[in-house]
Formats: sequence, C-alpha cells, structure tokens
Amino acid sequence: MKSMWACVVRSHFHILLASLFLITVAKGEENAMISEFCWEKEQFTTEVACHICSSHEMLQYTACGDTGYIEQVKCEISGTSIKSCPVDVSREAAVFWKFEGVMVVLSLISGLVVMHRMRKLNQDTIDRIQRQISAL
Repeated sequence: MKSMWACVVRSHFHILLASLFLITVAKGEENAMISEFCWEKEQFTTEVACHICSSHEMLQYTACGDTGYIEQVKCEISGTSIKSCPVDVSREAAVFWKFEGVMVVLSLISGLVVMHRMRKLNQDTIDRIQRQISAL
C-alpha cells in the first residue's frame, strides 16, 4: 500500500516538475521574442560582424532566412541578439569574379586538351593511311 502511494506521489511530482519546466521555457521564449528585435528600440553595439550563415546557423536562427547574413548585437537593456544584415555587395562581386576567372582558366585548359587530342588522332589517322598505302 505504501509503495502505491509513493508511486502516485512520484508521478505527481514529475508532472509538477514538467509543467514548471514548460512555464520556464515559455517565459524564456517570451524574453527571447522581446530581445529578438531589441535593436529596433534600443541602442546596440555589434559583437560579431556581419557574416554568411553556416548550415547550422540557417537552421538555428530565423534571421538567416532574410538575406543569408547575420550579425550578433548587444542591446543596452535586453542583452545579446542575432539580427539579419544586408548582403555585402563587394564581397559577392569578388566571389563572382573569382568564379568567372576559374571558369575561364578551366575552359582554356579544356580547349588545349581537345586541340592536343585532335592533333594526335589526326596524326594517328595519317600514319594508318600511309601504312595502308605502303602495304600495296
């Protein structure tokens, strides 16, 4: 009989702990929502400069969905928050031209390989024809 009551008390205790945890998490989410856009209403300083979101950050922060770039800011009252930042146009241009340069180099190398192969095949054809003619 005593063990049954202990089991009931234990289960009620676990339910109470779980509900307290959920209330705490909900309050934490409210505070997170309040501090999420704190830079719109408060003075802030940038803690981590604007950078491209990693695959982990894409899943973790909704701010990554806007531009793909985020920065970490510290608001005076609310604390640390993550905010979306604009795309760095000069960096994107540099990445684009680097890609274009690599493509030009690869196309030149491919063209040279094709020309070398064509010359070799043509020479093989000429040699085969000369052997056939000399065999007559």
